[in-house]
Amino acid sequence: MRRTVRIPLTRLAALLAVICAATVATPGAAAAGGPTSVLLASPYSDSAAALYYTDENYVRLQGLLGGADLPAQATEAPPASAAGSPYVTATWLIHDVSVWRIDRIFLIGDDVWIVTESSTGDGMPTGTGMYPGETGDTAAMWHRPTDQAALTELLTGYGLTPGAPGRAGPPPSLAAASQQANPVPDPSASTWLWGLGGLLAGLIAGGALVRATTTRRRGPTGPSAEPVRMLPIA
Repeated sequence: MRRTVRIPLTRLAALLAVICAATVATPGAAAAGGPTSVLLASPYSDSAAALYYTDENYVRLQGLLGGADLPAQATEAPPASAAGSPYVTATWLIHDVSVWRIDRIFLIGDDVWIVTESSTGDGMPTGTGMYPGETGDTAAMWHRPTDQAALTELLTGYGLTPGAPGRAGPPPSLAAASQQANPVPDPSASTWLWGLGGLLAGLIAGGALVRATTTRRRGPTGPSAEPVRMLPIA
């Protein structure tokens, strides 16, 4: 009589599903050498917000503050009215833990100024001159946003400007305008699609294998599979 070896295909199917799910959950890597997140804090509105690099407003904020790379030397003289004015501090983080750059955004009436301390080749920003209420030291660089009205609107949307209502994110009108005017592709979109396809394929393949094994173990079905009746011995 031939013995049937039972293969634990249910475990195999579960393993395939776990592998595919892990693929889906793994985000794409940020650009090498750049930050992965930014923390926005405003002591004047008692508010804070954080953006991840896959957020369209993260890329938008970076552009409004002058881009990832800034000139080596300051191009603007610091305004005397910055001291004591409301401000928002943007702290850019590498791997979400190490400071890469600090931007302090001063809101001087309808005017906007930024003082920046960037990391050097052999270290991170020290924070000297960037503690609460300070306007940077001699190494910090003063410059203007690329669009001060858009920057103010973005910060207001997150409740970071004086008198702005607290929000979990920018108003819908701002998000829609951002998508239409400057669409930013999601670098993790293809990863999600491939991962989802792999997950579905793994579940389908695992289900088919389990079903085939169960059918083989039970044997054929139908009239021919009825048990043979035993006849009494006279």
